[in-house]
Amino acid sequence: MKTLKLTVLSLSLILTSCSSGGGGGAPASASSQPTATASNQPSSNSPSNPATDLVNDSEQQDSQPPPTTASPKPVHGYYLVGAKRDNVGITAFTLTSDRLEILDHFGGSIPLSDPTQSPTDGYYKIGKGIVNDNSLLKETKFGVVENDRQVYIFSQGNRATGMPVSGTASYTGEAILVAVDKEDEFKRLNYFTTPVKFNADFGQKQLIGSLQLMELGADGNVVFDAEINGDKFSKWGGFDGIQVDGAFYGNNASELGGVLLKRDAFSGSFGAKKDD
Repeated sequence: MKTLKLTVLSLSLILTSCSSGGGGGAPASASSQPTATASNQPSSNSPSNPATDLVNDSEQQDSQPPPTTASPKPVHGYYLVGAKRDNVGITAFTLTSDRLEILDHFGGSIPLSDPTQSPTDGYYKIGKGIVNDNSLLKETKFGVVENDRQVYIFSQGNRATGMPVSGTASYTGEAILVAVDKEDEFKRLNYFTTPVKFNADFGQKQLIGSLQLMELGADGNVVFDAEINGDKFSKWGGFDGIQVDGAFYGNNASELGGVLLKRDAFSGSFGAKKDD
């Protein structure tokens, strides 16, 4: 696949989140019977209302429908935050969505396709970024988009069904990498596409990937790895390695996608399809 040099991003990111909760209860009612004079003998009064109230409370609780647990949203993935001038990103967060064609993030959502335009070389132009079309991948969306001066480097897909627990598979796809333009006096970010390949060993729970970094002056391919855990995979890169967060998507893990980050060097997102 041909590596493409694309446009420049000028970027910043702010992230906020909030949460809330509550609860309550009701006090028990006092007995209406008169109080007996204290003595050394045990009281002969037998409570009437308390026992009846407990039975009624139990019957009312049994008549209530059991609480329901919300089903997980069908689309999940990851996105990187912190990309801006002279910084390719900080860390990855998980994301979920009800639709593959929508990127839900803190504070809003972004459409990931544009029916008014035809994709070019397999990508839609979304604002100042790009997102893959469905010519290669049917279960996965990945890309780099800027919205309200915030940059989202993301990958998401339809949750995997029939996830393999043994055997091996190879995957071929593309990555969109983001790097600082060293020749730009403002240290703005460039992004470009590059081929990427993966080999998965489901029995050994290992994923090995390789991508080309010719645009960054590297010779040959850069190799990275991750540990498979269920339908997801990850690897903390430390201070000089490549951090990877991703997941398998579709029937029998037919596709995969994720994000990656090498501090002070590059970041990006990727998607790949299982080879026949």
